[in-house]
Amino acid sequence: LVLKYLHPILKLNKGVCLHAVKSNGLAFKYVAPKLQSDYDLCLTAVKANGLSLQFATNHLKGNRYIVQAAVRENGLALEFCADHLKADRDIVLAAVQSNQKAFFFASSSVKSHHDILTTLTASSLSPCPAHQLPQYQYADSTAAYRQQLHKEETQQKEKQ
Repeated sequence: LVLKYLHPILKLNKGVCLHAVKSNGLAFKYVAPKLQSDYDLCLTAVKANGLSLQFATNHLKGNRYIVQAAVRENGLALEFCADHLKADRDIVLAAVQSNQKAFFFASSSVKSHHDILTTLTASSLSPCPAHQLPQYQYADSTAAYRQQLHKEETQQKEKQ
């Protein structure tokens, strides 16, 4: 993250920034705001670390190709993409295949899609047992999911 400490003029140099984000995608956070809207720089950053999508401009967060690259690298990048892409079955499927916890950032309109549910239940890393998926499939936010998990943990502690 050397970019963090560089002079502001150097942060405007696309070549310097490109080199920095290739080695660490999260360096995109320290790119000059003018360059955070640069397509090539953003694509390079999300390919190195999908979570760098959070530092992109709203326009790029809504770009299908950039978001696809981000969620393939790290499914949790789904949290930072534009809402219309959180409702895109192909984007959500790629995110869930990369990291099943991405399911909780998806729009409720795609959470019940067969391919997505199959991906969740096919893995031993499923965020919840298959028989419990319906109660989670309509969770509108991460907060609702966390509340549900807390409630279940509390109930299990009470049983013990």
